Amino acid sequence: MRLGQSIYRQELSGLRTFAVITAITYNFNKEIIPSGYLGVDIFAVISGYAITCSLAGRQKKSFLEFISSFYSRSLKRLLPALVVFVFISSTLICIVNPNPVETLHTGIASLFGVSNLYLIRISSDYFSSAAELNPFTQLWSLSMTEQYYFFYPFIVCITGFSRLTKNSIKNLSYTLLLLSITSIFIFLYLHNVDKVSAYYFMPARFWELALGGIACISFETKNTLFISNFLI
Repeated sequence: MRLGQSIYRQELSGLRTFAVITAITYNFNKEIIPSGYLGVDIFAVISGYAITCSLAGRQKKSFLEFISSFYSRSLKRLLPALVVFVFISSTLICIVNPNPVETLHTGIASLFGVSNLYLIRISSDYFSSAAELNPFTQLWSLSMTEQYYFFYPFIVCITGFSRLTKNSIKNLSYTLLLLSITSIFIFLYLHNVDKVSAYYFMPARFWELALGGIACISFETKNTLFISNFLI
């Protein structure tokens, strides 16, 4: 298997399924899998892996064409199901909830990929009872991933990884490593001053997605000397 090719990894599908099941189980009953929310972290790493592999060697005739093609594919894959879910859930919420404003705002924000930022603004702790009653709280991770998808193709292009140019593997690896270290410091800082932001804020979660990108580079690259070269 080579970067830039259409790939399917059964083990990734298995990990993705495991991550989803643990997260769902946690939300239904925390006693069964007390740390089930970590499924979101696993899913983030897998997303970083998948997007990095899919963008490698996919440079179009122009930068604009490369970016527009990626965004078009992402929107077609995510938006239809999201719109249907938000519409049906919003309708049901209006029927059973006498004060659905905050919940509806979360759903609307998710359609624009900013529900995590809205939850930060209203200081909605993920582990609070209020968050549990909001069916759109879980969409924060989708918004976080969409924000990552928004600017990650630019990093791939700037480092030359989209064309697999000379030194592009090292360029992207060092870039992801530097940004990951920065992300960890952001998380540690926010964890002390604002735990809600530390949980929802994409820059504080970037290192998880970047870890998946580094894993893709390590396992899928044709350059078998990558690991040794990277460590020199």
